[in-house]
Amino acid sequence: MGARHDPPQTPGTAWFFTITEQSLPDALVLIAAGRVGTAAGPKLADALADASRRSDRVVLDLSAVDYISSAGVRAIEQATAHLNAQGKALVVRGVGGAARLCLEIARVSYE
Repeated sequence: MGARHDPPQTPGTAWFFTITEQSLPDALVLIAAGRVGTAAGPKLADALADASRRSDRVVLDLSAVDYISSAGVRAIEQATAHLNAQGKALVVRGVGGAARLCLEIARVSYE
């Protein structure tokens, strides 16, 4: 049995992760897109930490996320604990598909 050779990933097939911001009068919204894998977990954690310094209410919109790993779940859990300890809030919304299942298994609340 020979070695497995997968075709190289192209921008259309590679895992990607982006996060953009939208400022609302009562919240800072982080809009995530792509897949929150092991490499993207720290990026999500950094974005949540930065947002928590700038707003009392952070909304994480995951409607364009189709996968979230334990690293992503951990980033959300840590941000929730950090914000709650400061009397602030993290709201997770727009969760669907496999990301919803991962958050349900981890008992992370979302809207």
